Amino acid sequence: MCFNNCSGHGTCSDYACTCFVGYSGDDCRYSFLPSSALEGTVIPILGAGHYNLTKQNASTVISKSPTLLVGFSSHACHKCIAYEPEYANLTILLDSLATENAAFRVPFARFDVNLNKQIATQYGAQDLPCVIFFRKGKASPYRGPHSASGIFRFVNKQLSSKVTRLSSVEDVHLFMNASTPQWLAAGAKSEALPPILIVGFFSAHGDIEEDEYEDFSVAASQLQAKEDVFFGEVVRKDVSKVFKSEKKLIDRTPALVLVNQDSGLIRSLNLDDFYDNKVGGLTEWIAQNSIPLVGHLTGNNFQLYESIRRPMLMMFLDLSLAGEQASGGAHGVLQGRSGAILNEDLLDEFRVVAKEHHEKILFVYLDGVEHQDRMKSLGLYGGKERLPSVAFNTREGIQLPFPEELPVNRDSLLRFCAEFLSGKLRSADDAKAMAKKALTSTVPMSQKNRAVRQQVRPPPEVVRGVSEAWGDSSPGDLAVLAVSASSFDEVVMQQAEDRDVVLLLHAKNCEPCAHFAVYFKKMAQRFAELSIPSLLIARMDVTAEAPRAELGLMVGKLPLLVMMPSGNKNPPWVFYSGVGKMQMMMKWVQENAAVHFDLPHLPHLSPSEVDLYKQQVKEREEALAKQRAGKQEL
Repeated sequence: MCFNNCSGHGTCSDYACTCFVGYSGDDCRYSFLPSSALEGTVIPILGAGHYNLTKQNASTVISKSPTLLVGFSSHACHKCIAYEPEYANLTILLDSLATENAAFRVPFARFDVNLNKQIATQYGAQDLPCVIFFRKGKASPYRGPHSASGIFRFVNKQLSSKVTRLSSVEDVHLFMNASTPQWLAAGAKSEALPPILIVGFFSAHGDIEEDEYEDFSVAASQLQAKEDVFFGEVVRKDVSKVFKSEKKLIDRTPALVLVNQDSGLIRSLNLDDFYDNKVGGLTEWIAQNSIPLVGHLTGNNFQLYESIRRPMLMMFLDLSLAGEQASGGAHGVLQGRSGAILNEDLLDEFRVVAKEHHEKILFVYLDGVEHQDRMKSLGLYGGKERLPSVAFNTREGIQLPFPEELPVNRDSLLRFCAEFLSGKLRSADDAKAMAKKALTSTVPMSQKNRAVRQQVRPPPEVVRGVSEAWGDSSPGDLAVLAVSASSFDEVVMQQAEDRDVVLLLHAKNCEPCAHFAVYFKKMAQRFAELSIPSLLIARMDVTAEAPRAELGLMVGKLPLLVMMPSGNKNPPWVFYSGVGKMQMMMKWVQENAAVHFDLPHLPHLSPSEVDLYKQQVKEREEALAKQRAGKQEL
């Protein structure tokens, strides 16, 4: 029996609910399942696929398999269960592919990251769930949406020829205008972004153009793992001549044409002149020209920007009213306002700056409402009320926010970029000094796009047991160690072999954080009563500071609860994705701690509370029995 009755998604044992797969909570009422799965068969986490790898055989199987697809997940990642139905459908698609062509057999293996974090780190499985294609041990991570069709398309590309031979003018036209190349569709509906299509034109690829043709082939091999980049080649002199003399698409051969369907841009390159430039390799040129001048940064294209290895100037906008981009001009019109300024006016200024510095800096904009907590890792602490906000995302992880006191226009942004490129900006204090100098300069600065920002939200009202703040000296508050940016490495990141750190990231003006604090304090107090020496419960207020960006801890909306296990303070981190209930959180800590410890039954209750709990159950059952007897008598 259970005191609170199971919701029908669990079974009762000794006064507590044991939840069915995909459900959670004290009474199993909370579901992590997609709505489509609620009426069908529930697939457990790591339940789909052909087989599961073990800690002992994972490295061997990955290195020795000709082709292998591995799905990295974790039983601690509750959100991972939402993707299991897609993985099950993907398994069926892969089976059908192998039936049609035995050479295209790709087993789909699964691996629990908790078994061995080093293996996940080695292959780049940083964020869960993660899917990686292996060919003889070489890893090609999938970066698109976790849908059966998207992953299947990615696998097809890895199995297909790296370059498609185009034998006629019609073949070239079909290739350059294809939203999804026909030879890769294989019956799977594409949900990926529009592709990057690259055509190499050659007249004597086996003779005087041999070196350029070889470099083109190498670039195609290096970009084979990119699911949205496709290569075609023309080696017939008569076909190349049409695109030179009639279509005016190229000047001569050997040449390359890049079609970016996402931005609508078409760029050409004379390969025999390319090596006089200082751009770098052909692969880097393709990567640089595969993005728009100012791009919309999303989860699907973030990896592409990262691969270019240049600093990013990021503009956070309020896109809550933007909707779809309306057609208009070369880049469309972005609806909505940020700080009472039209988003499109802000982007127009941004594009002018991008034209000046695009060879050294990447320029992107993104949704500041969706990413208001991630902004903190860049030194932007105001949240969505302070939009528009601008900051550099550097590979060194330094924080360089654009000063709010400056207007957001080409003059101020050009100066900001120039000071950064000259090495004068290395911290937020440097940016403030730049702003002060600009505002007191004898040369007046343009006041265009001076934002009208809202005040930062005040902390939510404190209601004991409902919405609480930190620093109230309650037993739960005293059981949690407060960490700052200056003490973070010493307290959290030290590689002690005998201490696991459970870290809560929260902010003062975060309403969900205030509600979560109620249960987190109770959990911390209960762990303190249990006296577990290997466990440290800590918190960090990220209202005005944040952990170092390179740690990758600010990955979602606050509050964030993460396990920093002893002896292994490296990503991928294990984040808590369950419901804010004491018993659930305590069991999650026990399951993910590197140093094992035992918990009593009903661990969230003290011995006296357990007695009261059982007494309540007894009284409740007696009342129900009396009610049943009364109904029977009537």
